[in-house]
This record gives sequence, structure tokens and C-alpha cells, in this order.
Amino acid sequence: MKISLFLRGAILTVFICCFSAIAQDSTQFSLPEGAIARLGKGTLGEIHFSPNGRRLAVSSSIGIWFYDSQTGKELGLLTYTDGLSPFAFAYSPDGNTIASANTSQMIVVTGTREARLPSIAGNIVQLWDVTTGEKKTTLRLQTQRAASIVYSPDGKTIATARKRDNTAYLWDAATGKPKGTLERTVGRGSVQSFVYAPDRKTIATAGGWKDNTVRLRDAATGETRAVLAGYIHISSVTYSPDGRTIATSADYRSDALQLWDAKTRKLKTTYTKHTKGDLSSMVYSPDGKTIAAVNLSDNTVRLWLTETGKHKATFKHANMDRGYDISSVAYSPDGDTIAAVGGHYKNHKGTVYLWHVQTRNRKIIYEGSDYISTVAYAPDGRTIATGSWNGNIQVWHTVTGEALKTIPTKHKGGVESLAYSPDGKTIASGGGYRDDIVQLWDAITGEHKTRLRGHTKTVSSVVYSPDGKRIATGSTDGTVRLWDAITGEHTATFTAHTDIVSVVYSPDGQTLATRSTDGTVLLWEVKPTSEGE
Repeated sequence: MKISLFLRGAILTVFICCFSAIAQDSTQFSLPEGAIARLGKGTLGEIHFSPNGRRLAVSSSIGIWFYDSQTGKELGLLTYTDGLSPFAFAYSPDGNTIASANTSQMIVVTGTREARLPSIAGNIVQLWDVTTGEKKTTLRLQTQRAASIVYSPDGKTIATARKRDNTAYLWDAATGKPKGTLERTVGRGSVQSFVYAPDRKTIATAGGWKDNTVRLRDAATGETRAVLAGYIHISSVTYSPDGRTIATSADYRSDALQLWDAKTRKLKTTYTKHTKGDLSSMVYSPDGKTIAAVNLSDNTVRLWLTETGKHKATFKHANMDRGYDISSVAYSPDGDTIAAVGGHYKNHKGTVYLWHVQTRNRKIIYEGSDYISTVAYAPDGRTIATGSWNGNIQVWHTVTGEALKTIPTKHKGGVESLAYSPDGKTIASGGGYRDDIVQLWDAITGEHKTRLRGHTKTVSSVVYSPDGKRIATGSTDGTVRLWDAITGEHTATFTAHTDIVSVVYSPDGQTLATRSTDGTVLLWEVKPTSEGE
């Protein structure tokens, strides 16, 4: 018995020490293989204390974060590999189980430690023994999305509530069998909430609309002990030209621009003024002094000074019809002009604009029946290439506005993304919806050069390395693939937790930043190609 107790104590000590060691930097928690850091913690969900009050668990769009309930120190992250958001969750009374509901399914983790779970599909609830890895039982849900979960005080019943009719469904926690329903129950808001610690001395509050923080407060005085930040849903990412800063923009839930130190991966500055609405398609000016981003709430392009966050200018769409939007923007290499494309997505009408940054004069290059989804400047600044839903690449002269050539790509989902090679000789195109092909085209003649095959779902982003030797592509299949830009040979694959929306290279070519649908950015280390390759 003494040996057993000693071993248990030793194991617990080792576990605590290891856990403290990895608690140094939350950007390193539960990363996919090959990733070196994560920016952002995902969209904020619910908060719950463990029954013993030692931990605070916070759900987000990427998993459940754990904190020391007294100090606010980050302890760990439980991620799910199925790409679904476990917003609603609950501790069992004994603290050994967490039941979490995803979009239309629920996973139950049993044991005294957290662990990753395999992907599951369908409207089901699965109970897993973390120690043995064995599946204990399955609950099959025939309901809408579970908005909240709660255990009965004795731990024998789990109640799940759905949003549509506020009906609570009761389940036997041991067998998984349904036990009945409670009609017209009152709805665990999943964002605006607060909970008491079991000892009643601490209150945790989750911020409401646009206040994406969790705060630990003294229950008697209301004094804030710790602020748990970083819960944002990132909607765009870009590198500064000098590579020292990564800029991200948040969606309508945050209304903010964030500047991160690219070396330490720590948040440096947040700008909240003049950022109302969901921001997307963000780019730096070539001199690094300005950031331009599309504001989807009013379909404008807004410019900010990077040093102060001061609003510099707003460029408005020529047609103020709410159906018209701006899908993509790009800076000219000299920084004097911004190209913006988009159109009326319902009527499939398209627009291509050129705005002079200083005079704010607008030149309309194209207004027609083909929706324009993406734009890229040639390195010399004399031409731009645009991609459309009809699957065409159109090359335009930036001074005269003349259409120089049309390249019919035959991308079955239209052209989702474009990139010029650094030498301006090649254009890479990524297909749109359900098109998993990347194609390379001669930028001068428009002739087809090669196809890059390997993705299994929509190619959402295509980008060249700064030296032009590699092409990186991101897809909704959850992977980033690297290709030899000359031969088209596939050289490497990185697998993320969720669908990838965009990919950008650092200016030195050693790091890739990928934005996922979970609202976070992952950084991946990539070795630059040598002269002999």
C-alpha cells in the first residue's frame, strides 16, 4: 500500500511538473504536427469551474482551454480533430468527465486527464474511457444542435437543450438511453454568462457581444484577479513587408485589427477604432506603413496607419446596392494604387476598380456579367490578373484599363485564388467550389503549363514563395501542400485541424501562416530551397 501511494504521488508530481512546463506558452498547446505556433484562441463559448474549483474550463471554436482558477495561468487545451466547435459543455459532478456538444453531436471524455479523441460523424453522443481508450456507449441524437448541456447533481443524467424550441432532452449517463424530455425550458446564453467557483469566493465572467475576454473576479469585492484574453475569430491574415509583424483582422464579433510579433508570436497591439464590421482580404502597403482591408458590413476598403491605428481613408463601392460586395484587394508594387474586385454575387455581376491611394480617384476597369472573385498584381505593376466565377483569368493593363488577354482555365468551381510568380512569368490559379486542382499558366502567352494534383477538396489559396521556387496551396481538405514551382512536383504536406481558408508566406520564405475556419492562425516552419534544388 505504501509503495502504491508513493508511486501515485510520484506520478502525480511528474504530471504536474510536465504540465507546468508546457504551460509556458499557450501558442504551443495541442498543435498539429509540423506547426510551430498558433495565433488566437478561437471564438469564445462557455465557461465552467471544475467541481473541486481548481480549474476554469473555457470552450472556444478550437476546443476547451484550461486555467488555474486562482491565477488565471493557462494550463492546457483539449482540441477536437473533427473541426466542429464544442461550445456547450459540462463537468460531471465527480470532475472526471466533460461532456461537450458540437454542431449536431456530442463527445464525452471520461477520466482524470484530458486527451484527444478520434473524429466522429453523425448525430451521436459517444462516451470514451480516457484511460483505456475504449468506447463505453453511444447516444444517438435525433435533434437539432445542442445549445447547452448539464449534468444532474448525482451524475446519472445528462440533459441537452436545443435552440429551436428550447426543449431539454434527458439521457442516462451510464447507458446512453433517452429518459424523456422537458418542454419549453428557458435557455447557458453560451457567450454572456458567469459562474461561481464551488467555494463561492471567485466569480468567472465571459464577455458578451464584442468583449471577448474571460475575467476572474473576487466574489466579495468584484475586483478582477485575472483577464483571460485572446478569444477572437480571425478573418484575415498578412505579413508586414519586413517580416517582423503579422497582422490579423477579426470578424464582427471583435471589430479589431491585431498586430503580432512574428518572432515571439505575442500580441503587440490591438486597434478597435474604425473597424466596425467583418474585415477580410487584408493587405499591407509595400512600405509597411498602411494596412488595407475590406469591410464586409458596408462593402468598403478601409486604410489604417500601422504605427498608430489612425484611419487614413475609406474607398466606397461604385454601386451602393447592398447586393454588391468587394471580394479581394491588392496593392500595386509601388504602393500608389489599390485594385479591388467583386460584384453582385446573386446576379453574378462583376466589377474591377483601381483606386489611387493619395488622390482617392477611382477608375472602373470592368463592369459586367462575370463575378470577379480574386485579383493579383504583376510584379512590375503594369498589369493585374483577375479570376472569375466563370473560370476565366483576365489580364488588364493598369494604366489604360485595356483587357489584354483572357485565359479560360476550365476550373469547374471558378477561379478562387491567383498568384503571380515573383519573376512575373507565371500565373498560378486555384479552383473554386469543389475544384481541387491548381494550374500554372504562362503570364505572357496565356498557354497552359501544368496541373498540380493532390488536394481532395476546394483549393482556397495559392501563393508563391518569395524566391519563386515553391508554391504553397491551402484547401478545405485541411491540408497545406508545397510544390516545386518549376516541375510541379509535390514536396511536402502539412495537416491542420480544420479547413484552411488562406495561406501567406513570410518575406524570408521560412514560415507559412494559414488561417482556418476555426478562426485561428497556425504558423508552419518551411525550409527555403537551396540553389542546387
